[in-house]
Order: sequence, then structure tokens, then C-alpha cells
Amino acid sequence: MKNPETAKRLKEALSLAGITAKQLSDKSGVSQSSISQYTHGTYIPNNVTAAKMAEVLNVSPVWLMGFDVPMIEEEMRSYYLNPQTAEIAQAIFDSKELFLLFSAARDAKPEDLMTIHTLLLALKAKERS
Repeated sequence: MKNPETAKRLKEALSLAGITAKQLSDKSGVSQSSISQYTHGTYIPNNVTAAKMAEVLNVSPVWLMGFDVPMIEEEMRSYYLNPQTAEIAQAIFDSKELFLLFSAARDAKPEDLMTIHTLLLALKAKERS
């Protein structure tokens, strides 16, 4: 089934997210060939696939499917009440290294986190000198 609106919106969302179809494939688990078919309008994604891609692209899956709804759902817009928290969350999402560090730190003891923090500050100071 063809849907030129879905193809147009997927291309727009990729552009706005600043990622390639390959990166979308890697992050969503949707094959590159499927994403190519969606961006060319050959096929439309099913609901599950649209939801996977929409999550990575931070858009509404219903919008991505071509329906007349806002691109970004209200709850997505207001998920983080603090802009600094949103910025940090985005940085963790965008960086594999930060994600790995955050994931490892989630179960660490507070005193271990302070040790790591001190170590990172010392490394940054060493780089500047």
C-alpha cells in the first residue's frame, strides 16, 4: 500500500532529527530496506514499526502515518518540566558513551558517583593545562 504523505513525513522527521535512515535503522531496529521503502512511498509501516521509528524521531506515530494530528504529541512536549533536564536527557540519548556511563552509574553507590565525578573533573582540568 502506498502513502506519499507518510514518505514525506518520514523524510521531514529524519531531517529535523538530524539523523540518517541508517541511524534510524540502528536505533529503532527497523531494517534499512524497510525504511527505504517507506521514504520512497512504496509501502507504509504498520503501527508497531511506525511507533518504533516515531520514538527515535520524537514525533507522534499517528502523525508519521499521515493522519491530521500534531507532529509532536502534547505529552512529548511537556515530558521534562525543567529545560536543563531535557537537554541532559537529549545528550544521553545522542551519545553512546554518555548512555553507557549513565547506565553504569544508575546502580552505583553515592560515594562511588562522587569519586567518579572527582575523577572526571581532574581529567578535564588535565586536558586544559
